Amino acid sequence: MGTIPLSRKIPDTSREFIQGPMGQHLEILTTIPRGWIRRYLTPVDNPYLDPLVNNLRHVINPGSAVKIDPFPMSWFYPEFNHCYYSYHGSLTYPPCSELVTWIIQPEPVAISPRQLSLFRVLETEDGPIISNSRPLQHLNNRPICYYD
Repeated sequence: MGTIPLSRKIPDTSREFIQGPMGQHLEILTTIPRGWIRRYLTPVDNPYLDPLVNNLRHVINPGSAVKIDPFPMSWFYPEFNHCYYSYHGSLTYPPCSELVTWIIQPEPVAISPRQLSLFRVLETEDGPIISNSRPLQHLNNRPICYYD
């Protein structure tokens, strides 16, 4: 799953968001890459992924970093203000803090087998990333909203 974290300060009066310390809140805009479902792999590279894919070789090992020139987020996600899912949840990695509003664009991002293979060489402290998903969590009576 591709995630783009966006930090922002929200007003103290807002009751529509889960807040962290000092009114901090994290929004994560995400989509499901088409490559995760075999029949949706595209035979041609997605040129909009180039800023990331072309730099993956610099960040194979944990703790490594690379500076990437800014590029418009619209390369990944078409602009949208409707037809998306949203729910209050938590980070997918420890400490799994419940201060996230997930915004899920239902239209998948296209990815080619070659591009997907470059992501598969990334490593953690324990070696190659085989699985980096968190087990399914209970909703705890939180609604999942679809904005039409």
